[in-house]
Amino acid sequence: MAYINVLQLANGLGIGGMEKTLQLYAKYLNKDIFSVVVAGWDQGGVREREIRQNGIEVYILGKCKKKLTELMKSKKIHILHIHQHATMDKAIVEAAIESGVRAIVGTNVFERFDRNVCDRIDVTLLISKLSAINYRRYLNMSWKDFWKKNRVLYNPIDLSEFALSQDPNYKSEVRRKFAIPDNALVVGSVRRPSPSKWGDLFFKMLPILTNRKPGVALAFKGLPREIRYRLDAMRLPNRKIFMEASLDVCEFYTLIDVLAYSSVIGESFGIVLAEAMACSTPIVCNSTPLRYNSQIEVVDHNLTGFIVYGKESFAEAVIELLENKNLRVIMGNNGRMKVIENYEVQKNTIQLEKIYIDVLRRKGLRVPEKVIDNYNEIRCFPSLEEVKSFEREYGRSLRMCYGKPSYADIYGYELFLRHGKIWKVVYAIHRLVERFKSDKGSIGG
Repeated sequence: MAYINVLQLANGLGIGGMEKTLQLYAKYLNKDIFSVVVAGWDQGGVREREIRQNGIEVYILGKCKKKLTELMKSKKIHILHIHQHATMDKAIVEAAIESGVRAIVGTNVFERFDRNVCDRIDVTLLISKLSAINYRRYLNMSWKDFWKKNRVLYNPIDLSEFALSQDPNYKSEVRRKFAIPDNALVVGSVRRPSPSKWGDLFFKMLPILTNRKPGVALAFKGLPREIRYRLDAMRLPNRKIFMEASLDVCEFYTLIDVLAYSSVIGESFGIVLAEAMACSTPIVCNSTPLRYNSQIEVVDHNLTGFIVYGKESFAEAVIELLENKNLRVIMGNNGRMKVIENYEVQKNTIQLEKIYIDVLRRKGLRVPEKVIDNYNEIRCFPSLEEVKSFEREYGRSLRMCYGKPSYADIYGYELFLRHGKIWKVVYAIHRLVERFKSDKGSIGG
């Protein structure tokens, strides 16, 4: 018999990493203790069917406060867990209060803040150490005060979804499907099918890569039509493989030898990176010091992949991996071990369960002792000290990259902390100049 009723809610149930996280928590929460329902505040999406197949009820609310209130009352919800990209809709919190929900937990993906709403959140979950650092700085709070209502909980990865990637026979099968020889080299990139998600640095380095490695194949998953037209205009002679965006990504990661990943705004976590690591795929990705930059927290430079800044170093890093199979294997294995140790879904879910139990006890709900005993020995990670240590070392982390970055790249973050918006403008001008100098034939040039 479940003791605690939980509503997992997001704006929609689409293909993104936030929605994937909601789906996994809904699936793996201990059903002997937690009864779970899922709702799309605005709309449904491709994950709706899979969630229902796991035996979980799903409701689409159309941004109707009355429907949400009635749902929480009828299901006697104890915990409302809101997964948010943008600033939270005030009506959601009002509905929770009106329906008598005991606790509100919010996963804050992009560190958005609305004091009128966020003050009503009992626990805010940030999905990386760097997100917590940025959010605390935005709130202008001491670490001691910040940690009273905020925690870091990494996005979970379900390793069972990527088990086939470890089977050499499956890799050969995938290669045959796409008529790629087992000894051929494939570089790939994957995103949601939105033009804004496809950073142009990857495309700017392609002419350098393909000139040096004319035999390398290029694989794309989720490439929007607009970007494909521009890619075709580059007239690269290499073999190209295009896959439609879908929930199944194991086949793609198994096909490629290196994941080449670039972003203009960076990542608050980077679930694509963690999924590639789960498949033992090494990664080359760019650092974005003045934007979201948790990709350099997920990818350990020189251990699970390479961190780069410019197109030349991007291409050189990819080429080094293509030319060194042993290095690809070592970095791939390191990446998979990091996922097992830090992002594995059952480890992360039991931490979430402990957070739920702790907040309900703090709010005065009586929880049976036999339930509490399940979580006495659970240590939530990363801890406050681990987050503070990452903050102290972050400036040094920015210098750990492939090739030679510019002065602005190395010291941009520290100067931004000292001089704020003035330096951000200077850095933006620096980047525009670099973009103007780039090849006109490349995407985004």
